[in-house]
Amino acid sequence: MTLKKILYRSILFLGMLILTDQLVGYILDKKYQSNLCNFANGEVNEYIKYKSCDTLFIGSSRVLNMIDPAVLGPKTTNLGKQQKHNYYHTCIVDLLAKNNKLPKKTLILNLEVCDLFMENEPSLINQVNSLKYYYTSNELVQSFINKQGWQERLKFLSSTYRHNSSGLLLVTNSLEGVCLNYPSNGYFPLEPSVYDSIRLARSLMEDFDPIVNKRFNNTIFKNISFVKSICDKNEIQLIIIDAPYYKVHPEYKMASIAIEKYCSKKDIRFIDFKYEKIPGLENKNNWYDNMHTNKNGTKIYNQYLKQKIYQ
Repeated sequence: MTLKKILYRSILFLGMLILTDQLVGYILDKKYQSNLCNFANGEVNEYIKYKSCDTLFIGSSRVLNMIDPAVLGPKTTNLGKQQKHNYYHTCIVDLLAKNNKLPKKTLILNLEVCDLFMENEPSLINQVNSLKYYYTSNELVQSFINKQGWQERLKFLSSTYRHNSSGLLLVTNSLEGVCLNYPSNGYFPLEPSVYDSIRLARSLMEDFDPIVNKRFNNTIFKNISFVKSICDKNEIQLIIIDAPYYKVHPEYKMASIAIEKYCSKKDIRFIDFKYEKIPGLENKNNWYDNMHTNKNGTKIYNQYLKQKIYQ
């Protein structure tokens, strides 16, 4: 085979590969955009397309499982997500702002104080990967993903790479008719069970490992400032909270003090429920584990939170 033929076939193969990638990427984009199910950010799509509220809670599972909008008011919505923390939340706020879907009055952001320790940054960056779809359209998402290395810029030359974590589900779930929907207000309660006490005891051992790298992550402060600027621009009140624990890691205190000082300087209301004495939550029967109240504990926490916010 001559060099000319090899070159020709290589160019033809590369062209077909690019064309296939673009076609599959286009199909997956359409699947992603129409997805309203409980995977591949369907809850974000649903909120942007169909929902609005006066008060919006954003946070991790400690919002998803611990904030019941029915207790806090009919115009309140929960947009919490499991295992997603500050970098991801900041991107979500930016996406809502760019789609004109911010709450009308108040944004309440649950900030996990552990995010402030630098040793958790790799996890924070990795969590943004679930927003890969927005890499080419949102600078903030792109900047966080690019922190993983220069190779990310090359990977995103592929249209299908944006869907490499959930692309298969977008196709198979659609074909099989699998679509678990979020509750309309976004709240997933943790029902009390006989296993709560066992889970609580286990988590009290697992959650108290020493923090190795106690250096603070300054990006967290920048993210707080960024969210505040968005809220100020849209005349929205920003409140930052940290949900209660059954027992608090002793090294969280220094991080809480740093966040409180920064919020005070930026004129942001910060309510640290970790150190609030909430009557009823000293009872271990109201806890799912050390970090999450069960449904009974959530009722107690939400009534207290409601009084605290609106006092």
